[in-house]
Amino acid sequence: MSDARTSTTIDPTRIRKYTSPQTIKEKKLTLIKSSPHPNLPISILNYTHDAEWTRTWDDLTMACRVLVVETDTGDIVSRAFSKFFNYHESNAYKPTGDELVVRVEEKLDGSIITLFRYQNQWILTSKARFDSVHVEMAQEILDEKYPRVTEKLSPDKTYVFELIHPKNPISLRYTYKDLVLLSVIGKDGSEPPSGFDWTVYPFRRPARSDILITDLDAMRKLNRVNEEGFVVKLYPRHAPLHPQRIKVKFESFLVLIKSKNYQTPEKLAQLYTRKRNAIHTFDEREVTDRMEREKVIYFEALRNIADDFGKKWVAGKLEMWLEIENVFIEAEAELRWVIRKLVDEGFDKHIGTKEREKVLFIWFTGEPMKRQVETFTSSVKLKKTGTIDR
Repeated sequence: MSDARTSTTIDPTRIRKYTSPQTIKEKKLTLIKSSPHPNLPISILNYTHDAEWTRTWDDLTMACRVLVVETDTGDIVSRAFSKFFNYHESNAYKPTGDELVVRVEEKLDGSIITLFRYQNQWILTSKARFDSVHVEMAQEILDEKYPRVTEKLSPDKTYVFELIHPKNPISLRYTYKDLVLLSVIGKDGSEPPSGFDWTVYPFRRPARSDILITDLDAMRKLNRVNEEGFVVKLYPRHAPLHPQRIKVKFESFLVLIKSKNYQTPEKLAQLYTRKRNAIHTFDEREVTDRMEREKVIYFEALRNIADDFGKKWVAGKLEMWLEIENVFIEAEAELRWVIRKLVDEGFDKHIGTKEREKVLFIWFTGEPMKRQVETFTSSVKLKKTGTIDR
């Protein structure tokens, strides 16, 4: 079986297996998510939360990072670079000292964008979608800064960018708006050689550094202002067109993103409550579906930093979310039961009225009787009949 990171085609049967639930380590896991194009016969493949949190890494899960394939044939249409890791992780590439060249580049804090040609048209993708807000931002930058640039690009390559846009701040804020060219990748995963002249392209490139990598742990303590860290690119002697990458993130950046991700149960509960308040219904199906989407969005954000803090940290966040979720589910189930009982007893004609709405909620929440009576009396609307003669 060929390595999915360098092959120009992947067996569709293997893709279907990975995009379907399978039992791994006594758990039902789906390792890859497929996102189809709305009109063309292609799909974006990405590794899932299951793969990441259970550390189920092999050539295919690692290759599936904005990997675009023809849905029926498995032929590679476009690829970004494969999944790579923080230097201290067990799956990270370990420098041998025999590499031809080592490059150290700034690690930008943006969103990945790829640009490639298929069926006589240039296509932009974000990490998992062909039609996202990030794609719109990228198109805006191409139109404003690089009009007609695609006329000079190779139709057989994928152009991998970091999207930096003021409307898309992740953790750091930049003073510019641009598509920063990270690499140009062939369908077999090959990239330009270490001595490539990147000035042939008009795009901005990540800042280079001359730092030696003899002490990676010391590098993470540099804590440069408004920077995430470094990407170290190593060009193996036996495969000079397939550079290996490792991440080194500054300690100051990790502290920053940790502070922004609702560390305590109280802060996460506040976030959950805000999300629930935005759903103006008690319909069980709609509430469940929309809160599930909110959970996916939240943990998709955590996914970007899961490598930094480890499986236990992410699992702790999931446990906190589920505990909060269960409390809300039980409370809403009780509320629905009470409303159904009121309807059964013939009180439904009052439930939807503004006059009784507040009274019912005060009663349900167990307010003191004095408060219940005051709320009730204030809700009663008396007709204005004038002075009563005795």
